[in-house]
Order: sequence, then structure tokens, then C-alpha cells
Amino acid sequence: MPLLDFRAIHYGDLPMLTADQNALLTQIGPASRMGALMRRYWHPVAGRDELADKATMRVRILGEDLVLYKTRAGKYGLIEESCPHRRASFFHGIPTQDGIRCMYHGWEFDGAGQCVRQPAEKENFAAKVCVPSYPVREYLGLIFAFFGEGEPPEFRRFPELEESD
Repeated sequence: MPLLDFRAIHYGDLPMLTADQNALLTQIGPASRMGALMRRYWHPVAGRDELADKATMRVRILGEDLVLYKTRAGKYGLIEESCPHRRASFFHGIPTQDGIRCMYHGWEFDGAGQCVRQPAEKENFAAKVCVPSYPVREYLGLIFAFFGEGEPPEFRRFPELEESD
């Protein structure tokens, strides 16, 4: 059954959405149908210049609270806002060469969200800790992220914009 039957619409006679139809179209969390659809595409999350004078910034997109950061190597990363240890915000985190370190207890995460260092913990414990993170890329002064599962689709380029000022 289609969500809406647009064949019956006449000028000035627009159908009213039911509460269920409205929820179906507007809920964008990870477990929702529209959220799953939206996560199939690359989305702009920030302008490159927004991170020019700071190390991190908060981003809220598709119902998720995230932190965008720039590593010391100059790569961008996008990670869930809260560290899994004590839920401290990565907004206050310290970018490292390849990722970000939680300012609270010093747990360090790479660009894939995998914990790679944990001061004062057993050596093999870090391999068990991972947080959601998303692939990002910078293009034409914007930072784009892919929120879906699996391999991201090919990133669409616009050569005509690359050549202009």
C-alpha cells in the first residue's frame, strides 16, 4: 500500500496526513525508515572554515549528537559525542595525530571509532571498546559525512564547480 495516493489529489484538495504517515515521513533516527533512507547518501555537516580556529565542533544531524574534529595530521573525523567510559563529551577532546583523546581519562580513539590507547587499563582492553564514527571527506570547502552501514557510495564530484572561483 502506498504511503499516499496522489492520483486522487485535485487543485485545492490536498489530503491530510495521518499521525502514522507523518511519523513515517519525519522520523529520521537510525532505526526509522526515513532515517535508513537518508543514511544512504553523503551529507554536508560543516564548512571547512568552521574548524579553522578550533579543534572540535558539535554537530547534530539525523537525530544524532556528534563531534567533528581535525586531527594533528589534518584529517577530519566525526564521532559520537560521548566517550563510552564516563560519557564525557569529545567536544572537549584533544585531537591526536590519528584521532581524538577523551579529556577525562585519556582514552584515545582512531578515525574509525576504535579505542587504541587507555592509560591505566590492561593492554588488551582497548580492542574491546569502539564508538560510532562516520567516514568524512572535505570537498569544495564543505565537510561531508556518510552515516549508512557498509561501504559508502561513490562520492559525487562537480568538476564545473572545481574550476570556478
